[in-house]
Amino acid sequence: MGWLKQAWTWVRRLPVAAYIKPMWKGLLAELVQEEGDALQGRLRSIVAQKGLGAIDHLIDDWQGRLKRRIEPLPLPLGVERRLLDAIQVQGDNLQKALTTAVVKGGPGAVDAAFDAAQEALRGHIAAL
Repeated sequence: MGWLKQAWTWVRRLPVAAYIKPMWKGLLAELVQEEGDALQGRLRSIVAQKGLGAIDHLIDDWQGRLKRRIEPLPLPLGVERRLLDAIQVQGDNLQKALTTAVVKGGPGAVDAAFDAAQEALRGHIAAL
């Protein structure tokens, strides 16, 4: 299996990666939206059952799923690392914003926190 990973690394260094940039950017934006929407739905039910402590677990799980789904994409070298770093930072920011939103008790605040996190990640993707 090591040879396959080496071959993939070689392909990612080729200039063709730049030509397929619109494709992988679109895939990334769709992936961020899809995972965020799924997380938003799970948050409401799990936090109602388990309280604020569930937020940390949910965000960590969300970050892990995003990272696992990004790794197989044909991203140029360096782009993947910047994107994974952005997911970590935005996830941490989302954790804080969600905790505040849940304490305030407003579903609108929870939705606003998700929208802000997804928009920030889309901004990172657009800047790649």
